[in-house]
Amino acid sequence: MIWIVGEYAERIDNTDELLESFLEGFHDDSTQVQLTLLTAIVKLFLKKPSGTQELVQQVLSLTTQDSDNPDLRDRGYIYWRLLSTDPVTAKEVVLSEKPLISEETDLIEPTLLDELICHIGSLASVSVKNNIDVFYFSCLIPLNVLFVENGKMERQVFLAMWKDIPNENEFQFQIKECHLNADTVSSKLQNDSVYTIARRNVEGRDMLYQSLKLTNGIWILAELRIQPGNPNYTLLLKCRAPEVSQYIYQVYDSILKN
Repeated sequence: MIWIVGEYAERIDNTDELLESFLEGFHDDSTQVQLTLLTAIVKLFLKKPSGTQELVQQVLSLTTQDSDNPDLRDRGYIYWRLLSTDPVTAKEVVLSEKPLISEETDLIEPTLLDELICHIGSLASVSVKNNIDVFYFSCLIPLNVLFVENGKMERQVFLAMWKDIPNENEFQFQIKECHLNADTVSSKLQNDSVYTIARRNVEGRDMLYQSLKLTNGIWILAELRIQPGNPNYTLLLKCRAPEVSQYIYQVYDSILKN
């Protein structure tokens, strides 16, 4: 009731008498009632300054001098300084226009709204939200857009991880009709954040050991075997998320043939 009287003081004739009657038992009221009464009287003063000056001075005195509650004292001092410094600004602050309350449901089609309402209170409202660290590889985008620049791994770490990843997570692919030497292959792949960690020659074949990293932290290790004069390369991939291996192979094939 106190809030209503203060909020609509300009529409009520005896607002000063009503609020003054509440002020008589000010010290016996709860903090929330005291705060509401303070605000209501300040609003009344700003709307009807004539005849309410003594009332506002009384409530400000009660809140700033006679009260031990820090919240009540702080609000009392704020109002006091606002009123004594610039009444116009005080009016803009205390009597600021309330934001318009609108319902977004008005913008939704009735049939869709009825369907959504059926799921209020169930997990359906949140269960379809994707985790930002999970990729669903069903979109037609090149996976190399998700390669990060800090995907170069130390040799010792590479070797340890290669041994640690189980053999069932190792996949072999053939990259056919590729006429590039090992240096060119390494350079082209590095432009797309696929880094050569080590290189060696075994029985005339160039072996490139490479690493790359996705934006969600998944590491992919690769061994690329290149036989000079043979346009077909062998690619071995190992990773803790084996479902991405097929897409990594497609990236290799695309980069080396373009």
